[in-house]
Amino acid sequence: MSFYSSPIRLLITLILAVVGGTIFSSFHIPLSWMLGSLTATLVFSRVSSFPLLWPVQLRNVGLLLIGYMLGRSFTKETLLRMVHYLPSMLLLTILILVFSSILAYYVSKVTNINLKSTLTGSIPGGLSQMIVLGEELKGIDLTVVTFIQATRLMAVVFTVPFLASFFSNQERTPMKSILTTFSLHDLFTYIGILLIGLLCAIAGKYFKLPTRFLLGPILITGIFVIAGGTAPHPPDFITDGAQLLMGTYLGLILKPNKLTHKARFSFFATCTAFSLILFSFLSGMLLFLFYDIPITTAFLSVAPGGMAEMAVVAEEVKASLAVVTSFQLFRILFILFLMPPFLRWLFKQAFFKRLEQRTEKQRT
Repeated sequence: MSFYSSPIRLLITLILAVVGGTIFSSFHIPLSWMLGSLTATLVFSRVSSFPLLWPVQLRNVGLLLIGYMLGRSFTKETLLRMVHYLPSMLLLTILILVFSSILAYYVSKVTNINLKSTLTGSIPGGLSQMIVLGEELKGIDLTVVTFIQATRLMAVVFTVPFLASFFSNQERTPMKSILTTFSLHDLFTYIGILLIGLLCAIAGKYFKLPTRFLLGPILITGIFVIAGGTAPHPPDFITDGAQLLMGTYLGLILKPNKLTHKARFSFFATCTAFSLILFSFLSGMLLFLFYDIPITTAFLSVAPGGMAEMAVVAEEVKASLAVVTSFQLFRILFILFLMPPFLRWLFKQAFFKRLEQRTEKQRT
């Protein structure tokens, strides 16, 4: 078997991810298995020419597990409460999008990047979904979109867990107590829900369901719980494994070597990412003040990361998964369904073309 064969590459990637997760876990770093595996694979792939391998299917397994955790947090009471938050969901989503657009405009002014690319890259939607959107629009530099989206995601997953942990005094449930209460009946229920969720995710392809490997188990588990069923809490090694599956994938998607003017653009992309995190924190304070939502839950609800990543953090710090998921899901669905036609319309408008020309003149 060749040293560069797929099984060997996959095994080495897994070993690196486990080592990174173990190191971060030993230092009690928040979200240790996601951040540890992400850091280990990212650093190794930058300093070594060895081609690491982590198929997207493994990431999808992690999404299924996280989707189950999200779905089990929904009850009739929490869903009724979400109706009360709908005006705030809409307002905060629009505010974040406006702020992101302003950041995109200034990044375009000070770099050699066209405004269409920086704007598409700055929209805080899912990484894969925004890349797909970039492929569908004309005049978009996909490398720029990927880099801005990945930089924001990296900033979020490295910053938000520490901020959330700072504001939360909750401790994780010990593994022993979970394992001793996880019965054979719970195991069959857990596996059954995941299998049905997987089937829904596969079927979601034909209905163009966004983030279907996450939404499939969310929908099935949520319906099961609302109907009166009991979804058992998975053991810690399952949730840690889901973190590793996602973190390793995130560590390998960033390809900064393909970007021109890397140092300059990286600086501005990082600045805009942290500016958006700060703006989101201030937005979370509004939820805290007006709805009396705990500050950790409020912050995670509007944090500009992916729904799956924020759900893992919420699980880690014992924030309200139902509230966090509802806000994150609303923003993602809003962006996925409304932003594509809006951007197509916007890019054709005369005032947008004038903005593009203005930024180009200032760069020359």
